[in-house]
Amino acid sequence: MSTADYIADLLAAVPGLAASTEPATLRAYSRDCWPIYQIRYWQRPVESIPGIIVRPRQTGEVQAVYRFAAARGIPVAPVGLGSGVCGGAVPETDGIVLDLRLLDHMLELDRESNLAKASVGWNGQILEDRLNALGFTAGHFPSSIMMSSLGGWMAARGAGQLSTRYGKFEDRLRGVRWVYPDGSEEWLDSNGFREGVLELLAGSEGTLGTATEVEFRVDPLAESRTFGAYDFSSVESALTSMQRLMHAGLRPAVVRLYDPIDSLLHAGFRRGIAGAKQAAASGGVTVARRDNLLRQTLRQALRLVLDRPAAAQSLLERLSRKCLLIVMFEGPAASVSWQTIEADKILRQGGTPLGEGPARAWYAKRYSITGKQSDILKMGGFFDTMEVAFPWSRLAEGYRAVRAALQGQVLLMAHFSHVYADGGCIYFTFTGYKPEPLANERHYLEVWRLALNAVVGAGGTITHHHGVGLLKARWMADEWQGGHGFLRLLKNAIDPHHIANPGKLGL
Repeated sequence: MSTADYIADLLAAVPGLAASTEPATLRAYSRDCWPIYQIRYWQRPVESIPGIIVRPRQTGEVQAVYRFAAARGIPVAPVGLGSGVCGGAVPETDGIVLDLRLLDHMLELDRESNLAKASVGWNGQILEDRLNALGFTAGHFPSSIMMSSLGGWMAARGAGQLSTRYGKFEDRLRGVRWVYPDGSEEWLDSNGFREGVLELLAGSEGTLGTATEVEFRVDPLAESRTFGAYDFSSVESALTSMQRLMHAGLRPAVVRLYDPIDSLLHAGFRRGIAGAKQAAASGGVTVARRDNLLRQTLRQALRLVLDRPAAAQSLLERLSRKCLLIVMFEGPAASVSWQTIEADKILRQGGTPLGEGPARAWYAKRYSITGKQSDILKMGGFFDTMEVAFPWSRLAEGYRAVRAALQGQVLLMAHFSHVYADGGCIYFTFTGYKPEPLANERHYLEVWRLALNAVVGAGGTITHHHGVGLLKARWMADEWQGGHGFLRLLKNAIDPHHIANPGKLGL
């Protein structure tokens, strides 16, 4: 059956289904925000052009699309708002893109149980604003909150910036209305045996079907919020203090450590917003000269990294040896006050207190997105981030392993965030370059291969909150080992025609 024929049959089978086959729209849905597509944009046309975009408004239409696709073996790629960075929403050529953003009309709040139920298409920031007006928070604050959806949070097992207090999204998940690849649907919640099913569906990235409604825990808006910041002499000493903090039974909202290079790039945080304004108002000659020198140095480093990343790495590491740690507590006032005092006692033993200014500055800028990525792409290079996680016993080792694997390949920096009682996430940022376009793409993929091989070898997990998609799919079997075989069996049972977002998670 040709693409044109199945499109006509689909629209006849689901009357009133909103859809588009406009070439510009198809191209727009041919990729997500995985940086490799930004690299390829300058080189060659996009490859994965879907056959049709459908926009259901209710669960019944989602079911009908899956039934139609399963009967004809046509792949279906569910998409929220398309902000994923691992290729999880990239469709099969001539397949169906199931755009879920119109499923944004339902929001119910159970105040007694602190639960909310909502359609999956809600924009994250709009959903949070709506809950705030009712006196609650979703407790989920990803950097992409303004361009990601509730369904996407579940699909990738997302984490927000305050996950140390509120947990990742799978921790908040309490129920889903799930549509399977054969078009059947059921409500699954965390009561009894179904809780294990939710664990399998969360993070399945469309390979087992899709949710149309999600029930999740909400929290009352915080009564109190406190901030603190500390300088440490090394990553290792800071990690020791962070581990002690988490094992003391405290629940900070944020524990965020920048390594020396990342601390250098965030040097402005050390003064905080008020300090920066005061220095500017009073002349601040010394500060102004230092900042000017820093900006000049960073511009030179950016040019240098395009040709000699090892030299740039060495230069920046000589400029800064301190690591900046910021902490934040929020919640009931009495609890926040006690925890702030106890945390300060622990962190002062290994670090130098800087006051609350740096942490307040981070909080004010936490959703800011730099324009450096597009600048680097235009210069012919690449820029990307990799979030992985390790238990405390391997966290420092994992940091060193990735640094060793990428030595001389890229300019590399990292911050540690999303920490818990059993371990934490390392968020690496890297920049690289090869003068020839195809060589640049190959270099990008090789950097990821080296980095993820190092992560698996050091006993880490290949993703913490960005998902797996196509980018990390080949490492799923290495990390899960026999468990990945179980996932394949589950996939074959639920999706025998293999129409549900094929290729993601290595399935």
